[in-house]
Amino acid sequence: MTQVGSPAEWIDLLESQVPAIVDLVVQTWEAMPSPAGDELEDVVSEALCRSLRRSRTLSELPFRIDTQLVELDPAAGEDQGRMDIVFSPLVPREDIYFCLECKRLNVREAAGVRPYFAEYVNFGMLRFVRGQYARSVRFGGMLAFVLDGNVANAMEGVERNIGNHHGDLGMAAPGTFRSSSVRPSDMRIRETEHRRGADPVPFLIQHLFMAGDPTAPLRPATPPLASAKAKTRAQKKPSAISISVVPLPRQQRMGAGRPVNRTARKWREHAPTFAEASVPHPAASDCSGVELKCPPMVRPPRPIAA
Repeated sequence: MTQVGSPAEWIDLLESQVPAIVDLVVQTWEAMPSPAGDELEDVVSEALCRSLRRSRTLSELPFRIDTQLVELDPAAGEDQGRMDIVFSPLVPREDIYFCLECKRLNVREAAGVRPYFAEYVNFGMLRFVRGQYARSVRFGGMLAFVLDGNVANAMEGVERNIGNHHGDLGMAAPGTFRSSSVRPSDMRIRETEHRRGADPVPFLIQHLFMAGDPTAPLRPATPPLASAKAKTRAQKKPSAISISVVPLPRQQRMGAGRPVNRTARKWREHAPTFAEASVPHPAASDCSGVELKCPPMVRPPRPIAA
């Protein structure tokens, strides 16, 4: 099989498409229904990925778009990472891609709004800087779902956390946002530059802050755990069944030389009717206290002497 181009050329090709990727994400988000105010991250990411695929078909861009892909070859000492949305060009190298890591910000809950600014930095940006994601390329993206719609507040909170960790992030002090080089006129898009170890080429992250609807309803409340356990116990309650109980006869010899089977045959002829009793289901572990009502033992009649 003949390969067209080299890895360096494929990376340049993908880098030239970053503006189109960012535009596609912004346009697709704006056309989607707004998620719930406390929707789960994976639910929103997967819905966005499906919409991106439909938009990608209309735009005829040369990408394959996937969700929840695993980076099999992270940097040394780093765990394998599961990437939220991945744009892969049609080239024979699995490590050349544009990763879009998704995070929720300003999640609306019944008790108030939870910011999650630290999670954005520690479990998003740092994964790019440490080589857990996008180790072989020079660019990546962070997508923030700002579920309360307050984009300015979310950007301020994230930038404050970036400044607090600019050394770990490989950024020059004071560690702030700058205008995006791929979409400079959009105030919702920002860019950060990072140094990864001894690599002389900087790594660029595009930050997309997409607003949710502040009036969107929350997810339906789940039933309390105690109610669920009570329901389970009610479903497992033993049921009553009817069984037949027969008294067992004592085998007695009726005299010397008399065979036992003749006595047993006479017992069967004169045995009382079986008693019916209602007892708990056999699955119940405790059957004590069950009263079995049986007729009194009846001794078989003596045989008449010859």
